[in-house]
Amino acid sequence: MKAYLQKIFQIQQQDWKKLVNLSILNFQIVGTIAFGTIISTSLFVKKIGVEYLPNIYIANSIAILISTFLYLAFADKVEKLKLFRNIAIAFGIVILIARGLIIFNFTPIYSALYIISSLIFWIFFTQFWAIAVEVCNVRESRRMFSYIVSIGLFGGIISGIVARYIVDIFKTANLLLVWALFLFLIIRSSKRIPLSEDLNVAGQKEKNEKSPAKNSFDDLADTAKYFFTNHLVRIIIICFLIYGITVYFLDFQFNRLMNLAYPEQDKLTGFYGIYSGWFYGITFLLQIFFTTRIIKRLGVVSTILTFPIALTIGFAALTGKFNYISGVFAKFIRDVIGNSLVDSSYPVLFSPMDEKYTSKALALVEGLVIPVGTGLAGLLLLILRSYNPIYISISGILLGIVWIFFTFKLKKAYHGAFIEHILTETRQEEFRSIEDLIDLKKGTTLAVLKKAMYDKNEKLSLFAIRTLGRTKDKEAIKPLVELLINPDLEPVKIATVVEALGDIKDTYVVFVLSKYLDDPDERVRANAVESLGKIGGPNVLELIEPHLKDSSSRVRINTAIVLWKFGHHEKANKLISEIFLSSDQESRIRATYSLSQIGSKEMLPLLIEASYDKNPRVRFQSIEGLSKISDDWAKDALIQMLKDVKSSIRETVRKVLVKMQNITDKLLTALNSQDEDIKYMAALVLAEKGEEKAIKSIIDYCVLQIRLAYQNLIYIQALLSIDDKTPGINLFVGTTTVKNQQIIEKVLRIISYLEKSVEISLSIRRLKDKDENIKADIIELLETTDVEYKEILKLTIPLLEDISLDEKIKIAGEKFGLQKKQYQYKEILEELLNSSDEWQKGCAIKIIGEIKEDAFLERIIKETESESKFIKETALEAVMKINPIRGKRLTGI
Repeated sequence: MKAYLQKIFQIQQQDWKKLVNLSILNFQIVGTIAFGTIISTSLFVKKIGVEYLPNIYIANSIAILISTFLYLAFADKVEKLKLFRNIAIAFGIVILIARGLIIFNFTPIYSALYIISSLIFWIFFTQFWAIAVEVCNVRESRRMFSYIVSIGLFGGIISGIVARYIVDIFKTANLLLVWALFLFLIIRSSKRIPLSEDLNVAGQKEKNEKSPAKNSFDDLADTAKYFFTNHLVRIIIICFLIYGITVYFLDFQFNRLMNLAYPEQDKLTGFYGIYSGWFYGITFLLQIFFTTRIIKRLGVVSTILTFPIALTIGFAALTGKFNYISGVFAKFIRDVIGNSLVDSSYPVLFSPMDEKYTSKALALVEGLVIPVGTGLAGLLLLILRSYNPIYISISGILLGIVWIFFTFKLKKAYHGAFIEHILTETRQEEFRSIEDLIDLKKGTTLAVLKKAMYDKNEKLSLFAIRTLGRTKDKEAIKPLVELLINPDLEPVKIATVVEALGDIKDTYVVFVLSKYLDDPDERVRANAVESLGKIGGPNVLELIEPHLKDSSSRVRINTAIVLWKFGHHEKANKLISEIFLSSDQESRIRATYSLSQIGSKEMLPLLIEASYDKNPRVRFQSIEGLSKISDDWAKDALIQMLKDVKSSIRETVRKVLVKMQNITDKLLTALNSQDEDIKYMAALVLAEKGEEKAIKSIIDYCVLQIRLAYQNLIYIQALLSIDDKTPGINLFVGTTTVKNQQIIEKVLRIISYLEKSVEISLSIRRLKDKDENIKADIIELLETTDVEYKEILKLTIPLLEDISLDEKIKIAGEKFGLQKKQYQYKEILEELLNSSDEWQKGCAIKIIGEIKEDAFLERIIKETESESKFIKETALEAVMKINPIRGKRLTGI
């Protein structure tokens, strides 16, 4: 039964406890609010007068504003649920006292009851949803909030019916006793909410460390700063300020019409009761059957957009005809949409905020922004109430249009807030070097760099020396040469100065550099040769040619590069080839470096050989040289390097290919490669290049990868249907789950390059995060990201979602025509045996052996002759388990 309900209502196994407890509490809260609103409104309208509603709106706003400041100051100092229960007790007692005062005809109590009703609504609504948002992450919120709201609506239905049919018996004033009873019953249900200790007493440590007064002041200041600097909060404030004005304009119009239609007190109370029952009933049906699907389809903010549109339509109806029917229609669509679609999606707006401010943001909107809007509505109505009602309705239309405009702004702000939230939570894994952090054009003056050369911090000193060279300013020569005069200067600094002088490329320093050609340190000699080569001139060759026989391969290599530069190709080629073919790895690395610096087609065979070298540093050095040669062999060699075991080499090759011209056709061919690494990296390069002719092939590759992930889920489900969960099955499930995670990351990375999307790129970095809330934020971010290739994301998101395996396999059938094979494990094992994936094949053989499935015995025996050692050994083990006699014959025992 539970599984059936999960399927019907699209919720998960782990949702039930939270869903049931929050729903019961919301049932009682909404029922209590609805019952109290019916009674207090009826008493006020008849005992005080409908014309005084604007005055009570202003009084309401002041009362709630005061409560808000108290809440913001002390909300984090008291356990949320304890505060919630104490408030329920206090209001219950106050209402009982109010009933006693009515006996003595104490008229002000009717205004007080109206204000108490509003305070109960504000406090309970704010507290409940603050708790719910902390208990549920954003994805759980999407799944459950509509149903939590639905059960609350059912409470409203019951309250409306109860009020309608007992008012004639007990009379309106006596219903206050029932209202108080409802408040006392809330206390028990609140004890079941699974709120963790950390969330119950947020900020407890800070409270202990500071005095209460200072703590409260600092918290308020910190909260105010956050709200004023957060773009999402600012837009929410604008939207709900307009909300506060608009809904109370409508409330006034509605109560004015109903007061005329029902002259008697108990008749008005009865109408409010039956109206409440009907609107909660219709809202309940909308909520239970459609709201979740609407929110899932439209998204959070687009769903909220329906509210100002509905209000605008309602005011238009009142403008056309100001009567009982138009009044009920306008209020009805406002209440139905407001209490279903908006109530389900509104709390989710606060999900991308810092958890520290979530409950306070809700309190800000409910207890400050909306009350200010209510107060403004009251002030405006004091002016407008004496005029024709049409002016209020026209004002409502104009406010609705403005509200719609800012709701579109809210959509962009909500999406941006998720990016900011995830980015804030993301650790920076890569740090740029100090050279990357300094802009030389805005840069540091020569005087500062000269001083920095003598700094005791070696890194800073070397950076200053290199930076002086890169300025290419002749004024830098003198301080650099003066530094060389120091007899105690370390060899590393001498080598760096020599390199910097070469970067300046001034013939004045040739004589200075020539003195370092015979330095005892090979780094200094090598840099001297390289710097002289950069400067050039008729005397340079004579100075450096003798160093072709230097004892250091590093010096010889630099000499060969300079000789090549000046046209002495034969000498240079001979020397580089000899060094490259030596067994010394360091020499091979330097030789490959020289090949890359030269970048000549004559060197192509050596560069291709270097690209396959067992030493990763040799392979890495070959990349630059291959990229300089416009030749198909060079391009093919680079594409083959996309499958290198070193990720740094693969990434470097990818960046090179992105910049390379006339490579797209070869990359498209590579998409059909048998090697998965080459296909994936080729797709990445094509996506980043973004050429139109490659788009379809990239998308096709992504779709095939996603299909593979869904196919893997079918394999997992089928193997899990085997009664005996063997180690082989667990191994297959575990490794295949990891493989699916990798597939998702690959697809998202490709799409992020194709779309140039920061959002998707950011999501990839946090996919492996163990924090379920972050994962939920990532899925929400992906789902709300507007991209050209949205369909790829729609196929990928279910693989990330915390939904049942059955639901995912249902999607596999709908989108890819893949058939569910839950109990057809033999068919699945047959497919895995025929797989080109050696690991899947090996797992299948292991599982067959473990479950002793003799139907596959002959096939497994053939695999004992496999060229793969892994398959061969696994097959032998399987045969031994299925048929020990045949196994012993095969092993010769």
